[in-house]
Amino acid sequence: MKKTLLFAATVLILSAASCGQNARNRNTMETADGEARQPERIAQKTVTPPDLSTEKCITTYLTGTWKFVDSRSDRENENPGCTMVIDSDLTFIVSFYHLRTKEDQGIYRGKITFGRFFTNSEEAPDLLCFRLDNTERNDGGDYFFRHETVYDGKRMMTLCFAGNGDGFIFDRIGVDVSERYNGREYVFEQETGELSTLEPRKESEFYAVYRGGNREWMWLDDIVPNAAAASLPSMFSPAKTGYRNEVKESVRYPVSPNAAWSIGNRGMEQGRFYAIQTDRQGQVVQIRNTESCDDRSLEVILEMVYRMSYFIFEEDYYREKSIYIEYNQPVNGYNVEVFFMPEEMIYDKITGPAILTFTNQNTGKKRKVTNLHFAVLSRNFPDFEDIESFAQGQICYLDYGLPKDADEFIAAHPFYYGELPFFFTDVNFDGKQELLLTRFGQGQRGCSSYIVFSITPDGALDDLLASQAPFDRLDDFSTIDRENRQIIIHHSNGAEDSFEEVYQPDKNGKMIKR
Repeated sequence: MKKTLLFAATVLILSAASCGQNARNRNTMETADGEARQPERIAQKTVTPPDLSTEKCITTYLTGTWKFVDSRSDRENENPGCTMVIDSDLTFIVSFYHLRTKEDQGIYRGKITFGRFFTNSEEAPDLLCFRLDNTERNDGGDYFFRHETVYDGKRMMTLCFAGNGDGFIFDRIGVDVSERYNGREYVFEQETGELSTLEPRKESEFYAVYRGGNREWMWLDDIVPNAAAASLPSMFSPAKTGYRNEVKESVRYPVSPNAAWSIGNRGMEQGRFYAIQTDRQGQVVQIRNTESCDDRSLEVILEMVYRMSYFIFEEDYYREKSIYIEYNQPVNGYNVEVFFMPEEMIYDKITGPAILTFTNQNTGKKRKVTNLHFAVLSRNFPDFEDIESFAQGQICYLDYGLPKDADEFIAAHPFYYGELPFFFTDVNFDGKQELLLTRFGQGQRGCSSYIVFSITPDGALDDLLASQAPFDRLDDFSTIDRENRQIIIHHSNGAEDSFEEVYQPDKNGKMIKR
């Protein structure tokens, strides 16, 4: 591992047109008066997945005109837009202009070279290195890149500052230094005319990345969430990932007229993924938030600090706040260790991000899971005074379980109202216990929500259930009716908008909504 630690993300790049295919958008670099040329509208065509396995193929993919897309809701009109034109020899022009008046606000010229950080010389490069002409600072910065999707006749690509070089080339877009080190993403689109031939999913519940739209329709790219990232490469992914996307094509979905007002006013962010529900006509009828981008960014920090002894961004802050928790007794046959960053006291709990390691006593199977909203009762710590009293790297030995004075109301609740940081119980009525992580304060109206892990016969933890209904929406408002073998999800949306979803296992054990 190189010693220049990056909080920026490494970038997976799958999809885009085959290497020898198309010389589309190979516009002349500039017009006679020196301005960057704008792309012409391309005729519609089906999606051609690209091959990004070699430098030649990546060059073919990059060649053309790319326009910066900013999804930030607080963006001001005075901030400039940005167009990037890349020629087939990887020379480029990055031009800035006033969004309202289109007035020119500066141009950078130079050449892109390829670099490698996580890949070796026999693999495709994972960095684009911007080298500038005729400037005091020749190094414009190194950027991880990835192909995102195809939607509305356009390809979408993300650049993510890698922490190498000055990284100032896109500063005029309105990104400060701390954001650059915080994995700031720059999303660009290129007109290709490609449109997916995939049909909307009908009468279905699924997860999808929102790519744009309005109250009448939206572009959605369905994905499979990765509820608990455990491998190192995934931790370098940009903050808006946390999912697998094997077919990078976005489909246009109509919005149900009955849901248009509520969906249109929820402030959806391009690039973030949501839980989607459609009716028999394929219309979107409901959207729910999932883990936020800020959570994903924090998960990257947490993993980096855990794995490494230092971090280039606010290094001292994170090092001073990390402690270790070991439980004095096994919990349901697992030895449990916690790497914890205490952040604040909320009522009688110490809260903050944590990495929990569960090791099965019998088989030795080990699983490390991340909980960004870990909470533990302060009175579990002997002689606890306040968060500042923890020493860096301190090891704390705790007893597991509810406090002896816990009232019957809490003890009788299926999830103990967030009083336990994790626990084992049977939530799918198969007679076997599952592991539930408590995400303190992340449910409806400030209650706790829960991540579910099933246990395989050899004692390994599997997060497959975590992305399936109704287990992906459990919180303290949910009811586990063991007598009738039902899970009741209560959606608390006020006196007139609240409703319930009832799930019950079918003859094969699959949970079906009644």
